[in-house]
Order: sequence, then structure tokens, then C-alpha cells
Amino acid sequence: MDQLSPVLAIDDGYFPPSYKAGAGRTVLAGILYSTGPLDLLIDTVVVDGSDATKKTLRMCRDAGAGFVLLDNVIYAGFNYVDAVRLLEECGAPVVVVVKHRLNPAAILDALKKHFPDWEERWAAISEPVTNNVAVETRKGLLRIYVTGIDIDTAARILSSLQVYSRIPEPLRIADMAASAISRELLKMGLL
Repeated sequence: MDQLSPVLAIDDGYFPPSYKAGAGRTVLAGILYSTGPLDLLIDTVVVDGSDATKKTLRMCRDAGAGFVLLDNVIYAGFNYVDAVRLLEECGAPVVVVVKHRLNPAAILDALKKHFPDWEERWAAISEPVTNNVAVETRKGLLRIYVTGIDIDTAARILSSLQVYSRIPEPLRIADMAASAISRELLKMGLL
């Protein structure tokens, strides 16, 4: 998998709709991965807050990752991760995997309607939201946005990380971990 190992993949967990507008928190899970999972990093973020970039930066520094995979840049409602800042402050290339087609105009309208700091949020997420591209991988097309690495290298690394689906295995595991942990913490009344 090139010299960029280990990979840190980050995804967010489940939260009920009542947690919107900063009324609750959800899990942010990071999976450090090489030839398999090495470590699990857990934190929480405010739903619709603005702390996901800071928490992701901390995970990246703590993990010593050589490569970061994000499941989009919008987390926990409209919380967000600034991929360019992540590259600048951690020094690790960042690949944003866009699993679902995004509607930039609808996202911008929602930000303007609900967030007084919409310009800051849009500045952080607009590039990945509007400039993601489809790349061919061994498991099919995948939409990505990259910073700190070229598209061809990113596509090759993503292909090497695919096991069961188009979604790279570290990101698939981060998604499962974040979802399971957040649901369990909710049941226990800890979120």
C-alpha cells in the first residue's frame, strides 16, 4: 500500500433527530489501519457543531497516520472537517470518500438558513462538496476529493484497501464502529 501506511479512517455515529442544532453529541470513530485494524480512536462531536475538525486533527496527531480517509467532510448533521487544514496541520494526505451524490446548492441553502457562521462552514467544505471526482477502483467507481496526493495514487491506494465493497475497508470499519458505539452509548444514556 505504498509508503503512506498507516491509514486513519474517520466516520461519525448515529444520533436521533432531537440532537440537531447542538442539542446532543455523537461518536467520532477513527480506525488506524495497516494490513488490518491497529487501533480505535474515539471522541464525541456536537451535532451541528463546529468541533469535528479539531477532534479529527487530534486523532491524526495521536495516531501518527501517514494517510487520512474521511467519509465525506460533513459529520454529525452539519458539523464539518476541513480537509485542507487537516493536511496542513498533520502533514498527511487526505482523501474524502463521497459515498452519495451531493447537492452543493441545497447544502449551501441549508447552511445559510440555519447557521450564522455559514460562510466559515462553506469555506471549509465547498471544495470537497463541489470538486469531487469519480475514479476507477478494482471494485468500481468511487467519488473522491484529494488534497496532498494525486488522484491516480489515491485511486491505487483506495483499490488496495478494498476488501468487501467499493468502500475502503478502514472506512467501512470506522462506520461500523461509530454506529455501534453511538447506539450503545445512547442506550446507556451516555450520549
